[in-house]
Amino acid sequence: MNKKIYLWRALAVVLLAVALCSFAVSGLGRGGVADDIEEFTWFSSVSYWNPPEWSLREDTVTGQISQKTGVAFSYDIPQRNAGMQLAQMLVKGQLPDVISISDAALQKQLVESGKVWNIQEFLEQYDPDSHILKQFPQDVKQILEDAEGGWYCYPSHIGSADMREVYPPCDSYYWDLVYYQYNEGIMFNRALMERLGLSVEDLRTEEQVQEAFRKVKKLGEQAGEDLVPLLLNGQKYEASSLSALSKSFGAKWIDAHGSYRDYYFTKQTRQAMAFFNTAYRNGCLEPGQLSYAEKEMQRQLQSGNVFCFIGNLADSGVDERDWEGGVILSSLGDAPAVQVSAQAQVWLHTYIAKSCSNPQKIAKWLSFMTREEGMMLNYFGMEGRDYVMQDGFPVRTKAGMEGLNSMENGLWIFWPFANTTWEKHAELPPEEGSRRAAAHRVQTAMGRYPQSQLYEIALTVNLNSDLEEKGDYGEQLNSLKEYKKGQLLSVITAGDEEQFEAEYEKLIQGLEDLGLSEIDEALNECYQQRCARYGVTLEDNYKENLP
Repeated sequence: MNKKIYLWRALAVVLLAVALCSFAVSGLGRGGVADDIEEFTWFSSVSYWNPPEWSLREDTVTGQISQKTGVAFSYDIPQRNAGMQLAQMLVKGQLPDVISISDAALQKQLVESGKVWNIQEFLEQYDPDSHILKQFPQDVKQILEDAEGGWYCYPSHIGSADMREVYPPCDSYYWDLVYYQYNEGIMFNRALMERLGLSVEDLRTEEQVQEAFRKVKKLGEQAGEDLVPLLLNGQKYEASSLSALSKSFGAKWIDAHGSYRDYYFTKQTRQAMAFFNTAYRNGCLEPGQLSYAEKEMQRQLQSGNVFCFIGNLADSGVDERDWEGGVILSSLGDAPAVQVSAQAQVWLHTYIAKSCSNPQKIAKWLSFMTREEGMMLNYFGMEGRDYVMQDGFPVRTKAGMEGLNSMENGLWIFWPFANTTWEKHAELPPEEGSRRAAAHRVQTAMGRYPQSQLYEIALTVNLNSDLEEKGDYGEQLNSLKEYKKGQLLSVITAGDEEQFEAEYEKLIQGLEDLGLSEIDEALNECYQQRCARYGVTLEDNYKENLP
């Protein structure tokens, strides 16, 4: 072979090697991590969280985070049995560096292991100038300390009166969301309403809605269309759909004496079960849908063939401009009882493992993600591409609107650092007629109904975690949860009224046999403590004092 060919080949190999090294260090690909950037592991129990593979490209949210903090991540997001996997990691002493979880039992288990940092101690040691130490809302810290015995996590979706002092809503529109927005609810398909000649006012009572279901069924049969009169929240129907309709019927977690009582024992929840059973016996509720995973439920809703959905409206995946939010009034005559979070409220808890290899970098990352610069990047993306500033407020561009939850650029996908109080402060209200405005309209419909009562969700949310401080109730609570789900199906699919009564009585007796009444007595102590802490009870109607 010619010597010149050898030389050219050797030179080509050298140039290729240099190019590949430059490629990796500059972060233009994911073949390697730049020398000054360290990769950590991020675990989450939220199976439907789907962040993008971490990129070091400068035009991505992840690349910008890495540039600012020297941090990159790989993910560990189990699709099932996340709690079991995390427990095994604890036993083996192999915790991920960062852990974001929503389950109260898992949160308690992590804290009690002693293997995650107290946030105050962590930041005082590794980032003493962090804004978190100076600005974290006291009311949120208090609920975290009450639940876990200390401040061990940074929470997401912070709704907080103390934080509203720092970041007040920029418009009365957002104050309305503070007062009225709640995800569990009821919505109706506008196109099918129009075909049937129905308005929202024609869908107010149990009887009106059941009659509408029958009309939808008949319309589908006549037109040869696979119309669905009523769709529930798939596998989550027990915790979401039953809860939503029970609240529309006026159910609260208290008895006639103002003591805590599981809402399964209320007359309103029994009426909600009877409503679902009536729809089933009329052929308007297909029991197979109760096993739907979230994607199948969303596929059904997006088909345009569903008339009514009852459940978590935030799970729907629809364009809410095609839907009307509603309220169904019980024949018992009670006003709807809607949960709102005027007090401090959070969702995901993010913990830092003590075994983390470089706590200084993670501390810097935590501070960056939670200050305004990081929240702007997470929520709005890159200035000039995803948004522009107008009159002091960010306004999304077309690219920014199309990039939400993007697997390409990571825009608005880091939910563990969502701050709902700051969002209402930083962004102008959506334009009338936009999808976001429609979503808010649907989610506030039940709360805005004139006769609805508004009461504080912080009094009951995750109350079981308070109970764990009083004893080991975990196994008993799990047994009750599984029993409810199994027996509720038998109640809803009863073949006639006599069988419905029998299955309902079996449900209530089973709950008694499993000790729910005794647990309610213990929970009542926790509930009364929260009432004293917040200065309100479930009998107080916020709406009476709204501006």
